[in-house]
Amino acid sequence: MQYQVSPISTQDCDSVDLETVILETDDIAAAKECAEHASFPFGAGILDRQSGLLDVGFGFGVPCPFVGD
Repeated sequence: MQYQVSPISTQDCDSVDLETVILETDDIAAAKECAEHASFPFGAGILDRQSGLLDVGFGFGVPCPFVGD
């Protein structure tokens, strides 16, 4: 599966808990839907296993703009 949805690990939104898998899929739309509705303290992110990039709600590889505010 290309996409793994997991809880965001920290308030900096720079990593996900890879040990906790909410969903594994090849369907990006399903991954986005799942991440949007996941109920975790910092939300959920999507790891693209092919590229290694993480999407925490702002696009793959785009850091959370609220970090450090």
